[in-house]
Amino acid sequence: MVRLRAMNECGIEVSGATVGPESGMLFAALLYMTLERGKRIPRAKLLELLWPDADEDAARHCLRQTVYKMRQMGVPLESDHGHLSLAATEVTLDFAPLLRPADFDAEALTAAAVLGEFLPGYVPRCSEAFADWLDHQRDMVHSAMRRALLAAIAEQRGRASWQDVELLARRCLRLDPLNEEATLALAESTAMSGGKAHALSILDRYLSELGPTAHDVRLPAAVLRRRIAERLPTSAYAAAAEACFVGRDASLQMLNEQLQSARASEGGGVLLWGEPGMGKTRLATELAKVAALQGVRMQRVGCQATDPARPLSIFVDLVPGLLNLKGALGCSPRSLGYLRRLTEHDTSIAEPSEDAREAEYLFANVRQSLFDLFDAVSGEASLLVVIEDVHWLDRMSWTVLREMVEWSARRPLLFVLTARTEGVGAANDMTPAPRLERHRLGPIDAAASGELIETLMRGYHRPVDARFREWCTAVGGGNPFYMRQLLIHWVETGQAYSVPPSLASLIEERLTRLRPQALRVLQACAVLGKNSSFGRLDAMLQYKTHELVDSLEELQAHGVIQTAGDEVLSKHDLLSGAALRHLSDVATRLLHRSAALILEGEIKGTQSSSLLWDCAGHWQQVGEEGRALDLAMSCAAHLLEVGLPNDAAEIYERAKEYCAT
Repeated sequence: MVRLRAMNECGIEVSGATVGPESGMLFAALLYMTLERGKRIPRAKLLELLWPDADEDAARHCLRQTVYKMRQMGVPLESDHGHLSLAATEVTLDFAPLLRPADFDAEALTAAAVLGEFLPGYVPRCSEAFADWLDHQRDMVHSAMRRALLAAIAEQRGRASWQDVELLARRCLRLDPLNEEATLALAESTAMSGGKAHALSILDRYLSELGPTAHDVRLPAAVLRRRIAERLPTSAYAAAAEACFVGRDASLQMLNEQLQSARASEGGGVLLWGEPGMGKTRLATELAKVAALQGVRMQRVGCQATDPARPLSIFVDLVPGLLNLKGALGCSPRSLGYLRRLTEHDTSIAEPSEDAREAEYLFANVRQSLFDLFDAVSGEASLLVVIEDVHWLDRMSWTVLREMVEWSARRPLLFVLTARTEGVGAANDMTPAPRLERHRLGPIDAAASGELIETLMRGYHRPVDARFREWCTAVGGGNPFYMRQLLIHWVETGQAYSVPPSLASLIEERLTRLRPQALRVLQACAVLGKNSSFGRLDAMLQYKTHELVDSLEELQAHGVIQTAGDEVLSKHDLLSGAALRHLSDVATRLLHRSAALILEGEIKGTQSSSLLWDCAGHWQQVGEEGRALDLAMSCAAHLLEVGLPNDAAEIYERAKEYCAT
């Protein structure tokens, strides 16, 4: 049996003995017979390839000596009438799986992932004809390897396994430095791993090498570059360690398959549910990044604890963003009018309009306008809608949303919901929805937990202690957020193998290490909720600029806030709740009062019904009966204007407690 190791070791093994390139003509002859296995090779052909400059007698003598040596080694050469041959059944090639004409199977994909170049470093000096033959063989194998690598890249991209995509793309680019698909895959995987600037430099270098005249070839790279530059955040995570995302390959693959179905106009919805800290938001974020690079438009909103009392809350929050997307102009003017009615409310108008009397007709038009908007936007480009914390979703929103998920079956529209429970809304509604897939996010396994902890420890520049890693894995119970808190607790206190009895107490202890000034900023973020922004924090706290900057720097360093554009949000509602528990009742009311005054001032200019409801909630927390009553009446009037008289009646009923007379 002859075994050719061409892709890594560059050697031919026969009966346990190895022949390398240094063996000169013996290796060249054996290589030719091996690669031309199963063929009858004329001796004259070998003479021409291997000894073209020698006289005929000397060349024949060399060939006889070479054949004799091969047979001595155990090569089963056959000879007849001036021909030599080596049976194909007697040859094993390390790159054989790549040469199959059928679709690449698992063996071929594995071979592509581990094999190197074909005969690396081998430069024969036999003849120009032999060099040409070898180049042809090299091109053939490398071409097959490229096809296998690109198939493997497509498979790993479908699984959203970005580390594997990067490794495969780099291997492909070693064979073909200007391969378009591999270059785009490398840039995409680099961007998904948090290296936005590096991804842009990869594409810039590729576009520069193509030159300005290759317009058609440049287009895919230019489109991807624009998407990375415009749609991905510059720094999604405070540190490289925060970018670690492990243990969710199957879940992300499922979401990616749902996304691809939606792009093919077979939309629907997925409900990701599980305990706090399991990574539901992070999983949705990873999907959103994948969607952005594929040209899918995305809108994201979150529900709050006060939303069950706010009918159509998510649509009030979604519509302004959707109206700014391409395609929104496809809505009819009539629909746009009803949408403005939903999202805007003039608090100076005390009496309901005449058409508010036709409640069913009015609500039917508002509902139809919502469908019209989603249809127009998704008709322009595929649309991903992420709605977080739907365990707080109001009843009316869920009624419309459930219908919309079913309606999206023939549209490029995907809804991804996150919740702590398998049901939706405060009533934990489990009503079946055929197009809504419920996917539980449980603990990550021990291997993923160990990888997460090890990556975090390296990110904090601490040596990897196997015993401590195993302890964190056991105590963390597969909850990624809890394990991060354990690591931070150790980094900040130096106390290994000691942990408070619960995640809540661990977070409480962590917040005590913040300076009072920084903690106050986090508390203000928690009070403002989804409305927290740089401008509102500045107006609310009235810190000096350097004090606010120092506080935000400290919160960022401790990993308790995240920023996106003008937003400054708590990283997790567990952190928000813990921060608010450090406030006295008087201080809580004062912060709510400040938030209410800020939002009230903005409502006059924007007439935003979303801010109206949030402002009313703040005044209720403060307990100022007059203002709370005025805002409650405005909220009820707004509900009348969108055809929800029963919900308005509930608001009026609850508002009685604010009446002084």
